Formats: sequence, C-alpha cells, structure tokens
Amino acid sequence: ASGRAVEQGGSEALEEAEPVTELSDLNALLRFALFNNAGLKAAFQQWHAALQKIPQSEALPDPRLSYGYFVRSVETRVGPQNHRIGITQTIPWFGTLKLRGEQAGREAEIALRQLEARREQIRFEVRNAYNEYAYLHRAIEIVDENIGLLKQLEGVAQAKFKGGGTYLGVLKAQVEMGKLDDRGASLRDLLEPVQARLNAALSREANAFLPAPKIVPAPSPEGDDAGLVARLAEANPDLLGLSAGIVREENGVALARKSFFPDVTLGVDYIQTGNALSPATPGNGKDPVVAMFSINIPLWWKKLRAGVQEAE
Repeated sequence: ASGRAVEQGGSEALEEAEPVTELSDLNALLRFALFNNAGLKAAFQQWHAALQKIPQSEALPDPRLSYGYFVRSVETRVGPQNHRIGITQTIPWFGTLKLRGEQAGREAEIALRQLEARREQIRFEVRNAYNEYAYLHRAIEIVDENIGLLKQLEGVAQAKFKGGGTYLGVLKAQVEMGKLDDRGASLRDLLEPVQARLNAALSREANAFLPAPKIVPAPSPEGDDAGLVARLAEANPDLLGLSAGIVREENGVALARKSFFPDVTLGVDYIQTGNALSPATPGNGKDPVVAMFSINIPLWWKKLRAGVQEAE
C-alpha cells in the first residue's frame, strides 16, 4: 500500500463522540467507545508515529561538513595553504533508499492493521455486551408480564373457588408465579455484571448510567460460507497485517543483499591559499578546489552472508 493510502486508513479511529444519555442507541455507544478507549488511542499514535518513519527511511544520510586548519602552513609554489573546507555526501547503492521506504511503509501498514483490529475488537465487545444487556432487559420484562397475567388468572381462580370450585387452579397459579419470581431474581442478578462489562467496553466506571437498551436484529451474512471465508483475506485486519509483514520481510531480504554493494561518497574540498613569496609567480594565491569520490569496500562477506540468511 502506498504511504498515502496507509495514512488515510485510520482516520476513523478518533471520531468525536457525544456523551452517553437516555437517548443513546447502540451506534452512539459504539462511537463513544471508539473515541474514549485508551488502547485505541495508543494504537492510533503508534500508527501515526510509524508514518513518520517513511520520509526518514527514504532520505539521504546527512551531508558532512569538514574544516581543517594548517597548524603549519604547507608552502606551495602559488602560496601557503592555510585553511581547508570540505563537504561530502554519501549516496547508498541504487534501490537501497526505495527498499528502506517500502519497509517503513509496510511497518506503517502493519500498525494500521493493528489499529483496525483493535477497533473491530472494541466494536465486538460493545455489541456483545449490549446484546446480552438488551436480552436480559427484555427477558425481565417478559417475566414481569407473565407474572401480571398469572396474577389475573389467580384472581379468576380465587373467584371460582369462592363460588364453590376447587382450589387447584389457585395453587397452580401460585406455583407458577413462584417459579417466575425465582426466574426474575436470577435474571436481575445477571444484569449487574453485564452492565459492568458493557461499561468496561465503553471505558467507563462499572456502575455508570446506561440507557434502556433496544433489541438489535442480527445482520444476515451476505453470501455462502465459501464467499465469507474468501472475504477474510480481503477484510480481516489480522490477516492483512500478516500479509504486510511477509512483504516487509521480503524487502528485508532484498535490502540485506544490497549490503554486498558499496555506498558512494561524493565531495568537494576548497583550500584557502595565501600569497606567494614572489608576487610575480603565475597563479599567485590561487585557491585550489578538489573534487572527491570514494566508496566503501564490502569486504567481510561472511558477515554480509549472515545478514542475508538472517533476513531469509
């Protein structure tokens, strides 16, 4: 992926979010969770920091400026040499900077995929806790509604009993109400830890206020099983990060092989020369300029081969 594509990929991570209110639905809670999660903010900053490594990797080494003062002047025909100023620039072998930039780009892509994976994990945790929270709320409502219906049936049975009927109907209604009371108490006991889990996913205190939930219908998967599996390679951030890691390491092998080739250093020296003893000397006081060219010698092949084998 190009640096620009990688740079645009994580812009969704830190969208501004409204505080949680009675009107907040699942989408509002998801936005709140994404904006307030400290781990996601850290992943966002790590990705942003990785982006800054791309221009650093593609840049040439700093040029080197040197200055020399002749403690004892070198007397030449055209005059004594007093000062020497030079500048040199090292240029890595052809393609080295490009490979370094591609490696840094893959590092940024890996950081982006880790950011996306963290974002999807937060969404999953919020949805999972919210759905259970909504289920418990609805289950408690249904139990309470059923208890209300049984109370009406008990009243009818009591009226029949007073009119000379049997007491069996009253007993059945009371037994069923007792079962529902136990069921309701069990559901209410489960509600508190689920609320705490949802608040934890939202990066809030365990007992913080939560709005009344709404049942969210589960989305239907698009396509068959084979199509869903095929989408993993294109959409799963963990797999995309691993793919970027493979390309990064392949670039690392190519970069290690570049170490067998020398770096080129170009430079210019300027030497300040004083006046000659004889003013009539041709070229009196002329300042020479020296062009320089040098290369390092990749001599220690055992070390270089070990570097390639390490990368492979």
